Amino acid sequence: MPIDPSGPTVIATEWALISVATAVILARLYLRLILQRRNLLASDVFMCAAWASAVATASFDIYFLRIGIFKPDTTFDLAGFEGTAAEAENFYKVHTL
Repeated sequence: MPIDPSGPTVIATEWALISVATAVILARLYLRLILQRRNLLASDVFMCAAWASAVATASFDIYFLRIGIFKPDTTFDLAGFEGTAAEAENFYKVHTL
């Protein structure tokens, strides 16, 4: 039986994981900058960039939920999408960033 989580479940899971990642990243930055008094490394910068990317992706998913992309009968190519043409166009603009 395939797993088919609802839109709110996906968004809640995303933000829960982002919250955990935020705590880990802040702890690492605190340890590096305050306790060890060292400069940031490239890995720290990449980690912060990945976190920002995750926040942006999760934010887009909130918009997708609002316009109905996460309905079970809507496919990736928007077959079954009941929104307006402008919403579909916005989805494709955001999706192809």
